[in-house]
Amino acid sequence: MNRSILFFISILISFHSLCFSYNYDEVIKLRSELIDIGNVNFYVKDVIDSRLNKDFIGIIKEEQFGVEIGINFEKRLRDSFLGYFLKSFPKESNKVPLILDIKEFKIKENNEHPKRKAVVESKIVFCIMKNGELINLYEADLHNETNIDGSSIEAHEFNIKKILRDSLFSLISSSTDVFHTGESVFLSDDDFSWTKTDEICVNYGVFSEGVLMKYRVENTNENYYRHKYSYNVDLGYYSVTNKDIEVKYYPDYIKTGKLSLNAITTSFCLQRYFKAGALKGKVGAGITGFLYNGSIDMSPFDFTYRGTSFDFNFDIPVEIVFSKNKTNGNMFKMNFDLLIPLSKNRFYSENDVIEGYLFRDIFLGFSIGRTLE
Repeated sequence: MNRSILFFISILISFHSLCFSYNYDEVIKLRSELIDIGNVNFYVKDVIDSRLNKDFIGIIKEEQFGVEIGINFEKRLRDSFLGYFLKSFPKESNKVPLILDIKEFKIKENNEHPKRKAVVESKIVFCIMKNGELINLYEADLHNETNIDGSSIEAHEFNIKKILRDSLFSLISSSTDVFHTGESVFLSDDDFSWTKTDEICVNYGVFSEGVLMKYRVENTNENYYRHKYSYNVDLGYYSVTNKDIEVKYYPDYIKTGKLSLNAITTSFCLQRYFKAGALKGKVGAGITGFLYNGSIDMSPFDFTYRGTSFDFNFDIPVEIVFSKNKTNGNMFKMNFDLLIPLSKNRFYSENDVIEGYLFRDIFLGFSIGRTLE
């Protein structure tokens, strides 16, 4: 009788376990991969698992029967994260050791029609150890959803990797100052960590022998890390005085006149960061306009021709950064601009007209600027 009761109780316990507890048979193998966020001045030293529930990372639907089951990493969360970051952020003596404190990290599934979604929520605090004390630098509180079109495990793995990458991007874009010295240490000098600059440019026209002075503002169009792509607008003043210019008369007579011209300039350019050996800078393309007023003096052979107009030129700018002060953000750059006219410039006398491409030129110069953010 006693044996029968004990057997019956054991059957009930087994049934309860099967019906009301989660199996942790599903695991995620978080494979290491390269994370492209540029050359950074940190490495991941350690991961602290501060979650209240460390038994599993979430509940998902089992593929075949649709029952809820628990899911976890193949290894502990700490070991899984360290292994994932190892290839991209190995330990280096000249870099800042970062510690990731995982406050929350859980995955789930949203089964609302029409699309089943993999969901991950995380709260990661980035820290450093200073004088034996853990100092919080930045908290990334993120949420991400991905449609489950095939394997739910693959969708959750993709989601987890994305939210870890986004956490790092968020850290870098926060411009957190680790040592409170006015110096951002997360991005190395190989990359451009500013998001906005203003600068004064002085350029000289190789062929026109004119001087072009500009005030320029540059801004990034990215929220994350390297800010590889940027755009800039500028306003400038251009002047040419008594420049010898050859004018062709019909049928093949060539006469020399004197060009004097003043212009207000404006331009808009898109640029991209480049690095070639020791050189680093930006190259781009844009449009430059000249609102000019000038004259061509052809005396004593002919009259003086005058012209006023607003003409556009295709602009190919190249900048090379020679120095950037990481404390105050001041920069010194060399500038090269190739201008290709989109229309001819016209100068008129009482009886005739002279036309040509006056702004076809290569401008060489330098700029001094500062980072605003």
